[in-house]
Formats: sequence, structure tokens, C-alpha cells
Amino acid sequence: MSYDLRIWGRRFEDFTSRFPVGEGWSRSARGLARATRSWQLVIGFAQRVEPEDVPREASELLPGLTCLVELSLEPVSAPASARAALMTAAQRVAEELAGLVEDPQEGTLRLPRGSKRFIKPPRVERLAVLDLSWWYLNSPLRSEGGVAQLLALLHRHLPEAVPRRYGLWEPPPFKTEDAGIEALADFLSQHLDDSPVLYPTRPVVSMHIGDCNGATHPRFGFRANSLSIHVEAAVLSQPGWDRAIRNTWRAVAQLLQPFYGEARVLADFLWHGATTAGDMKTEVHPVRSWFWRGIPPKPGLAMVLGKPYAVLWTPPGSVSDAGLIFVEQEDWTSLKPLPFQVPPALAQPWRPTWVEQPGGGRTLNWSDARAANFPF
Repeated sequence: MSYDLRIWGRRFEDFTSRFPVGEGWSRSARGLARATRSWQLVIGFAQRVEPEDVPREASELLPGLTCLVELSLEPVSAPASARAALMTAAQRVAEELAGLVEDPQEGTLRLPRGSKRFIKPPRVERLAVLDLSWWYLNSPLRSEGGVAQLLALLHRHLPEAVPRRYGLWEPPPFKTEDAGIEALADFLSQHLDDSPVLYPTRPVVSMHIGDCNGATHPRFGFRANSLSIHVEAAVLSQPGWDRAIRNTWRAVAQLLQPFYGEARVLADFLWHGATTAGDMKTEVHPVRSWFWRGIPPKPGLAMVLGKPYAVLWTPPGSVSDAGLIFVEQEDWTSLKPLPFQVPPALAQPWRPTWVEQPGGGRTLNWSDARAANFPF
């Protein structure tokens, strides 16, 4: 029998240099090994894992865990000095991979000293946000348990997106911590038509559900259901957040089955209490909320297409997954948009810009003009 530990890491890197031969370590087919007459300590090589392989409790402590390293001390009755060597080795690996230590025997998870899930940057006057948005027709949020499923998904991949406060007006009066997640799910299920006010937790700075159940607008006609989540773009430079946000973006897409979704960086937002606001310097998203008029002509850094667009266009470099087409930058931390243009016939034929009004002031030139090929 052996005493085993697991390291769940956010960086998939070679950590073997932290265990030099001078300290008694050797490399074997199983990984790294250190042996005495009475005990042996083995550290396996890092293995990539899928999000569903990571314990939920570990995902809540650190975002974007992508690899697993297993440590084994034999025999389980090894002396205290051997157990101390095991713990020291686990600490080294966890630090190198920006991860945490799981002790299955004790049922505990431990962060290395000084490790944090999110390091809050200074609140500057203006910030860039990463806008995760999806537009969809048939709303799974209106099916029984649909909202609860969305909240469970967010809690697993990006718990900061689960609203901590909610209501129908500013400031929202209800707190998830007090009422519980079931009360939040019930409230959202009952008020999807009301565009509820939602306060998430940094680095998620806003969340908006625009679920109209497919009803057309009396003045502006066609509109789609929409969901958007704004995240501080600067967090992508912190370990694990790139992976956690990408996993969230894909998982929400699989749930909502959107005809279009994207991740896009928008500049010059302002802090407004617990969330953000914009002014005339703030970069405007090319789509006006749920008023869908065509695919934005200039892509963001990631895009997902479902029917009918998945039948009309296959973007370069895209991959298919369960009826959806995904294309994204390999490295989201670059914040660079995808290097192609949308086919003109599918593209929204205008972009929002500020225009001067005859009586003074400025307004956005929102238009109802649709793409030449508008498949709805």
C-alpha cells in the first residue's frame, strides 16, 4: 500500500528541474523517483485532463486546472521523514504548475503558500472587458430546470459569474449567500422577461440575460434571446483564467445552442459601483443587445456558429463539435481578433458610431438594416 497525493495544475510544464540528482532523485519510466532502503517516493509525469476530470472543490479554489501529477510514497507505513519529503515534493510541484495539492487519504485540498484564485489589480479609471455573448432562438432557460443548469455550469467553470446579488432594480436587494442558489434559480426563471439586475463577482464585472422567448419587438421587429458576461480582460494574464473562461464560453454555447456567439474585447469601460458603465469613449459592441441584424463584420477573438449560420458558412480554421462550429485564437491572452472577415452577405451592414444631434448632444446611429442574407 502507498500514501498518495495528487497535484492539480494550471500550467502544463516540465517541473523535473526542481528535483536535482544531487538530492537523490532519478528519472525512470514512471517519472521521478527517490529511494532509500525503507521507502520509495515516485512523482509521475504531468497528464492533461479535461474539465470534468477535475474535482469540483478544486475548480472552486483555482480556475483553469488542466493537468494532473500523481505522487506515491511506499510503503504507507514509511517514517515521518519520508512523509515530510512527500509533502515537500508536492509543494514544489504545485508551485511550479500554479496548482494545488489533493490528499485523498485525508480528503483535503491545500493551496501553496501565497497562492490565490484571483489577484485583484488596482481599480484604474478605465478598463478593457472581455465580452462573452451568445444569441439563440429556442431558449433552454425556459425549460424546467434550465436556469438551474446554467447556474450549475457557471458555478463549475466560472463561479464568479453566478450572481451574488439580484433583483429587478438598482441596487438589487436579494443576496444569493442569504437566500441560496435555488432561490436565485427560481427568481431568474420567473423574471426572464424582465431583464433582471445581476451583480457578479470580480473579475466578472457584469452579466445580462435578455431572454424574450422569441417575441418580436413592436417597433424594431425581429429580436433574439441573448446572454452576455463581461470579464476584466486583464485577468487573462493570471494563471488558469484563460482556460477557465474559454471552458465557460464553450460550455454555455453547448447549453444554449446559439446561432451565433463570440468573445470580443471592448475598451474603455468605466467602473460604476460594483459593476461597469460606458460613455462616449467606451467601445460599443457591434450588436445592439438582442436586436440581431447580421454577424458582426469584424470578428472578435473567438466565434461559434449554429444553425442556420453553420450551414451557410464555415470560417477558416474552425472545428465542429456537437452541431456547433467553433473558431478561436489559440492564445486568448493575445487579445487579438480572428484574422478573417465575415462574408459580406452575412454581415451586419452597418456599425454603431456616435453622431451629432441638431439640437446638441450625441447618440448612437443604431440602424435596423439587415444583412443581405438574413436567414430568419
